[in-house]
Amino acid sequence: ADKNINNQKMTKVIFVLALAFLCFGEAELKCGKNCIACQSTESCLECKEGFYVKEKANKDGNSYSTCIQCPPKCTSCQEIIDEENITNIECNGCLKGNFLHSENKLCYQCMSPCKECESERACKKCAFGYKARKGKCVPFYSRGQ
Repeated sequence: ADKNINNQKMTKVIFVLALAFLCFGEAELKCGKNCIACQSTESCLECKEGFYVKEKANKDGNSYSTCIQCPPKCTSCQEIIDEENITNIECNGCLKGNFLHSENKLCYQCMSPCKECESERACKKCAFGYKARKGKCVPFYSRGQ
């Protein structure tokens, strides 16, 4: 009877370990700072919001990738090499309350009382007491504008 109880306990332990393995994987891979998915501790595949993956080479010439912070107010960005071989960082998206400038691809804050805008002259949502009309914020009580 004791052998049967020990077998049941061992079965439960194996089940719990198997469940833990399925839930957490063999071993959680520790990614670098600001990295949410990596191939190794020195090779990031995906960065958290506001960062982008940058390929680099170490002193031995081996390549690795790391997370570099995007310009202010960007949710995502990328490196672009222009025709003169100059590297620029362009935002792909902006934090709420900001807009993506069509020329330099950086994010700028909407002008108060605008809360959400598509450009500096195209407001979609205004602060309390204002309403959006033809891309501008006008006082909610104003007439004829």
